[in-house]
Amino acid sequence: MIHKPTHSDGSRKNQIPSLERGALITVLLLAGLLHAGPAQAQEDSRTVVRPSDTGGALVNPDMGWTMHYYSNIPKNYGSHLAPGDTADYWPGLSTVYLRVPWAMIEPEEGNFNWAMLDTPAQRWISKGRKVAFRITTSENWMRFATPEWVKNAGAKGTYYEFGKGPVENGAHWDPNFGDPVFLGKLERFLAAMAARYDGNPDVAFVDVGSFGLWGEGHTFMSSQIPDEVADKIVRQHIDLYVKYFPLTRLAISDDVVGHEKPGRHFPLTDYAISKGVTLRDDSILVQPAPRSWHHAEMAQEFWPKWPVILEHEHYGPSKQKGAWSAELLLKSVEDYHASYMSIHWNPRVEFDENRDLIDQINRRIGYRLQPRELIWPTKIAIGERFRVESVWANAGVAPCYPGGFMTLTLKDSQGAMISVLSDESLNMRDLGVGSPGKSPLTSHVSEFIVGLNGPITPPGAYDVYVSVGRRDGTPVIALPLTGDDGQRRYKVGKIILGELSVVPREGDLIQGNNDAIYYIHEGKRCYIPSEKIFNDMGFDWEKIKIAESALKALPPGPDVCSPMKPYRTAMDGDLIQARGPVYLIRNGVRCHVPNMEIFKRNGFSADNIIMISEEDEQAIPQGTALE
Repeated sequence: MIHKPTHSDGSRKNQIPSLERGALITVLLLAGLLHAGPAQAQEDSRTVVRPSDTGGALVNPDMGWTMHYYSNIPKNYGSHLAPGDTADYWPGLSTVYLRVPWAMIEPEEGNFNWAMLDTPAQRWISKGRKVAFRITTSENWMRFATPEWVKNAGAKGTYYEFGKGPVENGAHWDPNFGDPVFLGKLERFLAAMAARYDGNPDVAFVDVGSFGLWGEGHTFMSSQIPDEVADKIVRQHIDLYVKYFPLTRLAISDDVVGHEKPGRHFPLTDYAISKGVTLRDDSILVQPAPRSWHHAEMAQEFWPKWPVILEHEHYGPSKQKGAWSAELLLKSVEDYHASYMSIHWNPRVEFDENRDLIDQINRRIGYRLQPRELIWPTKIAIGERFRVESVWANAGVAPCYPGGFMTLTLKDSQGAMISVLSDESLNMRDLGVGSPGKSPLTSHVSEFIVGLNGPITPPGAYDVYVSVGRRDGTPVIALPLTGDDGQRRYKVGKIILGELSVVPREGDLIQGNNDAIYYIHEGKRCYIPSEKIFNDMGFDWEKIKIAESALKALPPGPDVCSPMKPYRTAMDGDLIQARGPVYLIRNGVRCHVPNMEIFKRNGFSADNIIMISEEDEQAIPQGTALE
């Protein structure tokens, strides 16, 4: 059997297609089941499917609801949950958020209380969710949020009264956030934290939370550091986090520039952008309208690059102050192009009182990839290219930050994968976003080949699934479709694989179910015995067709031989052949090779036979046959 030459790098360029042991295959893609059924039609031998959005919540990377298990005070709000309760009833909950003072994690220098973080984190991670952190150094409900041992080591600081500012022997202590002793101890803590969590795939983000009250980047209610001093210090803190968390999404509070300053560009946030740090706003619905938030304009610099994180005021106090508004919370998602929103209260209470709002937010928060239309030919041949037309939309408010690529997967009735067809030419990260109901549409054409060189694909009916994920076809992104196979592939139709009828013509090169290749001549199939003969005849490797049934319909003809060339002077060791026997040139005479056993025993190869004319053969004296 022939194999096309293997190159020096080990690759097999333009290898002869050695396709499934069946025959050429046609594909008929039929209807699948989606929410309310996809709209479908047959148009000029094409199948058209228009899937419907289920309207359900999606849990995807870089987006979702964040459950405040610790909101500075450890009892807020995980204390409302039993150990086994991960608020699974909340649709779209993707992340457990742990915000606690440094003093609780490192109560003694070098002795860490990681269990405080890892225990709740693992409860959510075991459910396929992620964790996010903020470690604070200033709180208004405890005297030393920064461990007291840091102060005792010589770090300078200020006592204050909450809301009044610096007061001698005040109830709370802020470090001088730029003090060298403080920064040195903080750096060692961040290094220890990063050793555990940087690059951890279960960590969604880490806040730059070591400056200001509650980690929000402001001190106007505490130690009241002047803005011109704070600017330099905040940059130092950003640099520490960037140094130790290079593989983790970092976020910083909008309040580092002032909690109510309007505007799009500020030196500190521009610096954060230059370091790859995204934005969070912890002050949504803290005050009644029209002061419900202040930095949506600032967010416009961040959301095209990275996910923006929103935190609404503690739900109970927000209601008490008359600041809570379902309409405004939804509007904040739109205005900030937010990817995350907080659950900032007893989750059961907040859920029960805001069910419709949660559903509305879920349909817009982050990204929401929709395959609006899929069109494919009803019949394709295995080993030959075919086109799939698709129309995609992102119905969310933010880009699909992790990116992703469309894959079509064929499965049999047992759920086994028959063919995985991934298209790397459209990255879902590039889909635009729009206002509700006005998402821009992106049309795309993919080219696929089913079964080229394998695997073996018997004829039959197969299910077709669409997914979005890695380049290798691994699904990553949840889509708002029904028919999920449990691995984020969604059934959109069926495929019928059938044999393609090929009518052989003079000069065709046809391969059957194995590597044997035949040349069609005068209505017969003529075997090509070697790669050398294939090349000598000037055949084109790209023109081989795969059709076992066509070969069976043709009678056999003579084997193809290399074209005859004038024979040079006979040399010992030549293998020659005219129309009949094979001879070995030895001592200037031709010695007959009487059978295949002797041929093989002498280590001869058919690739080395030189085809000559009968006249040239007769001109060489005949010697004794080989034994």
